[in-house]
Amino acid sequence: MPRRDDPGDELMQLMQLIQQQMLAGDSLPDPAELLSEIAELPQRPDIHWVGFIEPLEIPGMPLPPGVSPHLAVMIRPESPEASLSELAESREEAEVMLLGAILEPDDDVDIYRPGTLFVPDVQQAFTLSNLLRGAGIRVEVEPTGNLQLVRQQLVGQFLQEASEQQASMQPQPLFEGLSDEQVSDFVQAFRRFMQAGAWRILPPDKPLFARWNAEEGQPRSLYATVMGDMGESFGVAFFGDWLAYAEQINNSFDQELTVRGLDGMEAVTEGQEQEFTSDDWARLRGLGLLAGRQKTAPVLQRLGLEGTMPPRTPVPVVTAILNVLAERAGKKASGRVTSLRGRWQGVEVHFPGKPRDELRPEELTGTVTLSLTGGRWLEEDEVFRLTGPSGELISKMRADIARQLAAAGKKMRRLESLVPLRITRPILDMELAPGDLFREDFRVWEQGLGTPPITLAQLTRREGLESFGVKVAVDFSPEPTEGFSWSLTKE
Repeated sequence: MPRRDDPGDELMQLMQLIQQQMLAGDSLPDPAELLSEIAELPQRPDIHWVGFIEPLEIPGMPLPPGVSPHLAVMIRPESPEASLSELAESREEAEVMLLGAILEPDDDVDIYRPGTLFVPDVQQAFTLSNLLRGAGIRVEVEPTGNLQLVRQQLVGQFLQEASEQQASMQPQPLFEGLSDEQVSDFVQAFRRFMQAGAWRILPPDKPLFARWNAEEGQPRSLYATVMGDMGESFGVAFFGDWLAYAEQINNSFDQELTVRGLDGMEAVTEGQEQEFTSDDWARLRGLGLLAGRQKTAPVLQRLGLEGTMPPRTPVPVVTAILNVLAERAGKKASGRVTSLRGRWQGVEVHFPGKPRDELRPEELTGTVTLSLTGGRWLEEDEVFRLTGPSGELISKMRADIARQLAAAGKKMRRLESLVPLRITRPILDMELAPGDLFREDFRVWEQGLGTPPITLAQLTRREGLESFGVKVAVDFSPEPTEGFSWSLTKE
């Protein structure tokens, strides 16, 4: 069976990507080559464009080394909207953006170069004249002063957005409502986890399962993977249910899709001061829990594309999981464990976690019906229903129903293609990227080697399910059923 990438380290990479909020860092095109292309364009001497490159100072926002934000703007007469209004991480990148904007074709106008580029002031005229030297485009100060107002408005807009983004990335409170003993236990548990090298004993491609009772007595559970197999990021990643763990793997081809579909990624790792609220950091300092010259401490974070989010997993539960892993790692001289069981202050932990571990008793023995409608193979009034024991795997239902339909003869052959090979759900707030013709739906389950198995009962925890354009409604009944069955009705 082919092995997927380590889901724990992959998740950590996603979280680091969100934290950094940086561009991909690919090498920039050669400005000389862009100028050569511009010089070959047909010119309209009587047409002028307006544009500028403006450095931005964002108060209070820490920037990675080498990053100097610049706003690149280009406005063409064919549209009142700016054809370019982008934030670059350096002056050089902004210049490449500006040159690229000249080469970018308009939907309704043939590509050309203007006779003149108007800029807001003398300094801009000097720098952009040097940039466009050899392109045959004059650079002049815009005579009315209106462009200076446009510049002020756009810069103000970007600074406001940057301020809002900075606010959204502020750390979330972690230790509110916890005693000093609980805070100390959390920090010491992570230190034991690190000292024991707990990531060495668990395979990175299988999750553990943890169960406990909440304060109100309700049973709670989660799945988690240990990070550190690649030797770069160390900690534990948490998933609220089995489907979240499976979805992270099934959608790992698209980082943004994964983060948005899971409503943020959560993990405990080593953190620095800027990753804690001032109150939490002061509390750690006061308890003498900061370590090393860099003064670090473990931090539980949940990060989304728009910023930090309150963690889902209670800190005492994280403490318990870390302690169980550290204790077992301390007893294992070398190699991976094939199984693990432990308990710490009411939290039960076992490895490997299985999809049925989280199911309630009635979900293990009940019935699930999938009602399929729409798509190219069903008439408008037809409903194709698949029914089976709720604790069984979707893959087992698919194989059994497919055999039944094959045995039913040619008349039912059209229904074979309706038995799901992949089940997805839409992400309603995800916008299409420029050039995309359709939205990439979030993969809940798919048939294939290396994909996590999912029970029928777990499908009841997601809404808006589809399978290649066919709508999939899921209904659960606590009444048991024998085997798998299907029906085709008109309603």
